[in-house]
Amino acid sequence: MQGQSIQVFGDGESVRDYVHVDDVVDAHSRVVDPLHSDPCSVFNIGTGVGTTPLKLIRLLMNAIGAEFTSATCVEHLSARGGEADSSILSSAKARRQLKWNPSFDLHSGIESVIDSLPNTETCRAESTPV
Repeated sequence: MQGQSIQVFGDGESVRDYVHVDDVVDAHSRVVDPLHSDPCSVFNIGTGVGTTPLKLIRLLMNAIGAEFTSATCVEHLSARGGEADSSILSSAKARRQLKWNPSFDLHSGIESVIDSLPNTETCRAESTPV
């Protein structure tokens, strides 16, 4: 983190359905496979689990061994107009028609992303509160 704060729009309590990019890629590959779906179909791709940005930041910092202190880590910016307070998707249609299920929950997705970064061990070992 190197002394930088994380910018969050609004109070950080809006709810979002965070999906690992590998799960999105898997869903997309199933959509273009004519055996799985009509090419004009529309699907929601999500986990069905909502998480606030503040919780996500806390989980990320915990995963790298850094201390989370909202007062020092987060810079709250004005909320952006027009954004929903909550966005959690139902992927029931994708599960039925594409036989798709997310492979990553939030915790395993965070670990996967951190492990894919260069110098992951350095990041974990040297992380300090901001």
